[in-house]
Amino acid sequence: MKTSKILTNPLFNSATKLRSYVAAAMLSVALLGAHNVVQAEGIFPVVGVDGTQADLNSYLKDGKWTLVKVWATWCHVCELQKPVISELHDKHVDGDMLSVVGLSLDGKAKLPEVQANLKKHPVTFNNFVTELDDVFAFNYGQLTGEDFYGTPTYLLFGPDGEIVANRSGMIQAGDIERFIESSSL
Repeated sequence: MKTSKILTNPLFNSATKLRSYVAAAMLSVALLGAHNVVQAEGIFPVVGVDGTQADLNSYLKDGKWTLVKVWATWCHVCELQKPVISELHDKHVDGDMLSVVGLSLDGKAKLPEVQANLKKHPVTFNNFVTELDDVFAFNYGQLTGEDFYGTPTYLLFGPDGEIVANRSGMIQAGDIERFIESSSL
């Protein structure tokens, strides 16, 4: 059985206190019982924003934590998060703690819209495009053990390329850093 940790704890912002408490409890359970993990090897077929075939897995297992930001051009919250996640990437790009990769769900047919979006709202981390379809949803479930709910969604992979956390909704950069620091102890 595949399990994942939910990148949510009392430090994370949430819509309601109840949601925060439930998420913290789920994280505690996941931290105590998560021994089976899944790797992302080839699970999401992607193309670069230039349209060339790409391998998301090549960005994992580099000895750094990797945050994958799943987003879409039509997602307002995703746009709000771009500067936050770019700043997080910039802070750690030359270090050994964290790298960030973007994954747009707009699909290859809408590649021009993705390119225009990134030109209008630039980010400092690499981005790729995949299809939001049943295959993506199934593979996401296989990877995380959960249903895909929407964007933005964040997947956090450890330095060995194994998924260790996932979270839908807005996040704060400091919360990711604290999660990594506490998981690295």
